[in-house]
Amino acid sequence: MSTSLIQEVESALYLARYEPTGERADQLRARLRERIEEFIEPASRYVDALPDNRARDVATSTVTYAGRLVTMAGPFDPVAELRLLAGSAEAVSVYAAPRDRTPRMRE
Repeated sequence: MSTSLIQEVESALYLARYEPTGERADQLRARLRERIEEFIEPASRYVDALPDNRARDVATSTVTYAGRLVTMAGPFDPVAELRLLAGSAEAVSVYAAPRDRTPRMRE
């Protein structure tokens, strides 16, 4: 996860607690949505390469939910929305991260 994404996730969690509405929070929501959109395709490719097991099921659900979250129309609870976007951006960034190896296939 890149430093700027870490900062955005931390900022989202901070704003969710202390200032969930307003221009700063709205701008951060938009940036987190952009991040999720950026990570969805590479995360999906990684998940598709996982062996068919519980880990793949969880990863598939996570990536699918993140994709839906980006396109959902409000109104939302501003606190929950910031937390969900932050968590989803963090999760899909992990799946999208370049790897030196392909996912291990269990034999």
